[in-house]
Amino acid sequence: MCRRPSSGSRSSPGNILCDKFATSTLYGYTPPPALHWVYRSERILQELHERDADILCLQEIATDVFRDFFSPELAQDGYKGVHWPRPKAKTMAEKDAQAVDGCAVFYKSSKWILLDKQLLDYANIAINRPDMKNQHDIFNRTAIMMENITRLAEKYSRWPALKDKKMIQLPLERRGSSAPTCPNPGRHKNTATTPTFHWSSAGDYNSTYDSSVYELLSMGRVAPNHSDFGDHQYGSFTRDGIEHPFSMRSAYVHLKGTPEDLPFTNYVPGFAEVIDYIWYSTNTLEVVSLLGPPDRDHLKRVPGFPNYHFPADHIQIMAELVIKARKDKKMVQEPDFGSGSGDRRG
Repeated sequence: MCRRPSSGSRSSPGNILCDKFATSTLYGYTPPPALHWVYRSERILQELHERDADILCLQEIATDVFRDFFSPELAQDGYKGVHWPRPKAKTMAEKDAQAVDGCAVFYKSSKWILLDKQLLDYANIAINRPDMKNQHDIFNRTAIMMENITRLAEKYSRWPALKDKKMIQLPLERRGSSAPTCPNPGRHKNTATTPTFHWSSAGDYNSTYDSSVYELLSMGRVAPNHSDFGDHQYGSFTRDGIEHPFSMRSAYVHLKGTPEDLPFTNYVPGFAEVIDYIWYSTNTLEVVSLLGPPDRDHLKRVPGFPNYHFPADHIQIMAELVIKARKDKKMVQEPDFGSGSGDRRG
């Protein structure tokens, strides 16, 4: 996507908790009316309307819910959207496929122009890598982890126990996608630089601060002997380690250890951790505002989400990012000493 001229852009990921997963068996502490999709969908929509983000990165949205509810409702707020169901939808009858959940990105068309969209099939990307051809772990483990991702805006990693799969998804994502570029406005007449690519990603990573996924994104490298690999073999990843070229930072990380620290993004009995993130390239973008954490007094009175006030087990986070002012080097104009043919007077 390319951004129309503006002062900044607000990004907000959110796992909305698909209706088929919101059962009283899993969420027995939630009042039944607060679990009902009719109630939750209206509360979710109200939250999205109040936040008024420029980009919404939503997970666990069923195909029919995207088409029949979120698309028309959010269109009234100026959003356009794209949606990808989980790959298993391709193997199902059309009627059954409508209930398959997936990822959706909505964007304010007044601020953004969609130039391209890509669906990355991690299994095919991995299997077709030359260094993975004889690695059985790719077939036996990674192939079952095919997930949806929307370039620029969204990431969703499932199955928290499978740490190695989530880690290798990241380099497969980078190598399997091509970045669409905005029309080149040309060089500024006083500069010698070309436009810079601004990179951002947001979503449910199902990975805590101490995970290899967080280490890779924040530090730029994971060693080949990292414990999350276990005894599995993933070609050059387990031979050389994994690296990425971006200078990345989580939008909320500078609040850690302060009174405004985000205590969690997923809150259920027995688990309250930050696993949703907004990542951005620090060399080109900076954070100017953040959505604060839930009221701590309220948290003391509830065992987990969802409830009447929080319609999903994940909370919404949001960051406003602005493009850093360019430090362009002015083109140095060579001095004109003339042709050397004129008279030289002493």
